[in-house]
Amino acid sequence: MRKIIVLFALLVLGLLLTSITYSYWEETKAGDASSIVSENTIKIGYYEVKASHPIGAEDYNPSTQYLRNAIVFHNDEYYVRFLDNSWQKVTPDDPNVGPWNNPFHIYTNRYIYGMRYFDNDLVIMNDVIYFAENGGASNITPEQSDGYNGWKKKGTTAELSWKNNTVYKQGSVVYYNDNIYVANKDMSAQGSVEPGTGYGWNLKNRLHADAYSIYTKHPNMPIIVAANDEQGIDRLYLLKGETNVVNGVIYAPGTNNQVWSAYPFK
Repeated sequence: MRKIIVLFALLVLGLLLTSITYSYWEETKAGDASSIVSENTIKIGYYEVKASHPIGAEDYNPSTQYLRNAIVFHNDEYYVRFLDNSWQKVTPDDPNVGPWNNPFHIYTNRYIYGMRYFDNDLVIMNDVIYFAENGGASNITPEQSDGYNGWKKKGTTAELSWKNNTVYKQGSVVYYNDNIYVANKDMSAQGSVEPGTGYGWNLKNRLHADAYSIYTKHPNMPIIVAANDEQGIDRLYLLKGETNVVNGVIYAPGTNNQVWSAYPFK
C-alpha cells in the first residue's frame, strides 16, 4: 500500500512540474525567451569581446615605437601619428606633453587640452562649436580665446543644427547626428541636402569616412580614414594626392586606388 502511495505522489509531482514548465513557456513564448538570452549575451559580451579595429589600426602600446601615419586606439578614441620625430615616445592623451611636442592628433569633435590644432580645425567645447583661425589655437582653450588669438565661435550645437529647406553657403558649418559638417558648395532651400546622405557636405573629425565628402591634402596632417574595401572589410585608406576629386568626380575611399592607398600604404 505504501508503494502505491509513493508512486501516486511521484506521478502527481511530475504532472505539476510539466504544467508549470508548459505555463512558463506559454507565458514568455519562444521569442521572449530568445530576447532575454540575447540581452544578457550582449551585456556580457560587451566586457569580454573586444571590438575590432579597421585593418591597419591597433590598440595603443606604450612599448611600441610609432611612426607617421600610424593609427592607434587609446581610451576609446582613435589617434593619428602625424609627426616624424620617431625618437619620441608619447602617450596620445598625455596633458603634460604640450601641444607642440605631442605627435598624435585625435579624431573627435571634443576640444582636447594639450592637442595640436591647425587652421580650419573645428571643435566643440561646452556645446559650442569653435573654428581655429590660426596655429595659435593650440596655446589656449576656445572659451578663453573666443574672438582672438586663434579660436572663433561659430555658434552653439543647437543654433547650428542642420535644418531642411534652408539656404546654405559654401563654408557653412552645421551640426547633425552628433557630427560636424562643412558645406562644400552653395545649396538653395529647395536643393538642401541632408548631411551624410548626399553630396554637398564634408564630414569633420571622424576616422570612418563619409562617401560624399571631399578630402583635401593637409600641410601638416596625413589624411587617413577608414572604409570598407572591395571585400566589405573595414580598412584604413591614405589620400595619395591633393584631393579625392578627379575630373569633377568625388572618389570615396576604396573606389579608386589611384586616389586612395589601402593599408598597408604604398
